[in-house]
Amino acid sequence: MIPNMRLERIHSFAAALAIMLLSAPGCAASRARSDARIVTIDFDDMQVGHPPAGFQTFVTGGGVPPAWSVSCDSSAPNGANVLVQSSRDDSGFHFPICIFNDVTARDVAVSVRWKSTAGRMNRSGGIVTRFQDVDHYYLVRFNSLEDNVNLYCYDAPGRRNLITGACHLILAEEEWHTLRVEWRGEKIKVWHDGVFQYEAADATIRAPGRVGLWTKSDSITYFDHLTIENLDAGK
Repeated sequence: MIPNMRLERIHSFAAALAIMLLSAPGCAASRARSDARIVTIDFDDMQVGHPPAGFQTFVTGGGVPPAWSVSCDSSAPNGANVLVQSSRDDSGFHFPICIFNDVTARDVAVSVRWKSTAGRMNRSGGIVTRFQDVDHYYLVRFNSLEDNVNLYCYDAPGRRNLITGACHLILAEEEWHTLRVEWRGEKIKVWHDGVFQYEAADATIRAPGRVGLWTKSDSITYFDHLTIENLDAGK
């Protein structure tokens, strides 16, 4: 009888431990990361000095080829690795893009942590949505030299249209910030550092597209904790 009683106690303890682990905050986060609608990329499982796995790189405009790679940064908010575009081009119409392959959506919510570190001509970066090709996509971009967060639509080769923006923000350099974009139909909402900035409407690009990151000219901008939620899923 004693061995059976001990066995029952062991089973009871194991069951209680399983319940505790499933209800712990860390496990809840793991389930969220495995949700089919949500992808979170912290770059920590990728090789430093190499392009990020699962992404494609492009350039809108002209100039030198892009050089997107995973790098180390001790100040990174999530793990030790970040994504950075290190090629530098002083031309005004040079926009390196890094597009994630595995999510294509019309309605989507995207957030990313970012830090501006260098750039003589420009210090900017941003989130690309509804990416069709290098000349057709939406962009919400921050610029720490101008202290603004603008919404653009690229709708033809060599053409970028300003839709709206938020000015007079404090975009401190060498500090981590958070940019968030949410598309629903023809309406887009934008937040920066958790503060709602604006809502706009545009119907230029209606088709689903991929999501990615963007820089300009000689900007050196770090990115981390890219989260993509496919709002089309389950509709």
